[in-house]
Amino acid sequence: MNTEFLLLCRRGVDLVADFQGCSEDSLLEAGASPLLAAQLARLQHVYFGRTSNTRKQRLARDAARTRAHDLTTLDSIESYTRRVRDTSRAWDLRLELCRTEARLIPSVAKKLLKQLNPPRRPEPGVRYTRRPDGPHTISITADPTDIADIKGVLSSVNKDDPLAAAKKVLLEGNPGALPAVHTNVILTLDQLDRIVAAPADASDITLQLTNGARMTGAQLVARALAQRGYVSLVHPEHGPVNLYRTERMATWKQRMLAAAEHPVCAWPDCNTPADDAQVHHLTA
Repeated sequence: MNTEFLLLCRRGVDLVADFQGCSEDSLLEAGASPLLAAQLARLQHVYFGRTSNTRKQRLARDAARTRAHDLTTLDSIESYTRRVRDTSRAWDLRLELCRTEARLIPSVAKKLLKQLNPPRRPEPGVRYTRRPDGPHTISITADPTDIADIKGVLSSVNKDDPLAAAKKVLLEGNPGALPAVHTNVILTLDQLDRIVAAPADASDITLQLTNGARMTGAQLVARALAQRGYVSLVHPEHGPVNLYRTERMATWKQRMLAAAEHPVCAWPDCNTPADDAQVHHLTA
């Protein structure tokens, strides 16, 4: 077994240093494979090239040596830092990953990238996607109340086939007025206290509806509740008041109170409105 080769592989930064100043073409001429030549040229530019972040560059080299990161690991680190546009922040990420144990780099990088590149807030509008082969797409981004209204109209036209309903509404005209609010409105007890005790000039509260919409108290009053609209009081610490589960299948009352506690699905990263979700969550 060639143990010297294995030990050499763990000296990734030192290997890069040995070829400092060599271009990719010169490495190819010296016998390196195209992949290795590109890798060495790329890494020597990062760890030994000119930069305004010389201190972070030096600390990253030292950290990579301490962790014995090989060429593959260093290249993997670069695949993450390339996703950060700001050069200084990219060096912060690179330094942190060089200090991280190799097997943990993917999970640490994913977490840090979420902080460095927060998701962009989508702009309201209608967007069209046209494909040379296959179906085209229309996507709508709007206020949650507008989206809830659109969904309500489509459901009233054809609940089982939203596409057919959309065609009918768009091509034949609006079949009727906007649907009345027919959902479970959640008021937590602490919000209720604020309503009762708030001064006249206080700003309004915001209500979250289980169909995905949000509206202020004034908007809710302006839009008359349907005869079967509901209001649930929810304790801010202990959850819905008087919630029992004595059957395997949720009763109407249990479902309403469960929706009061979770206006959208309680499963992490699932934003499905409670009106469209199952209590048991058998379907993700």
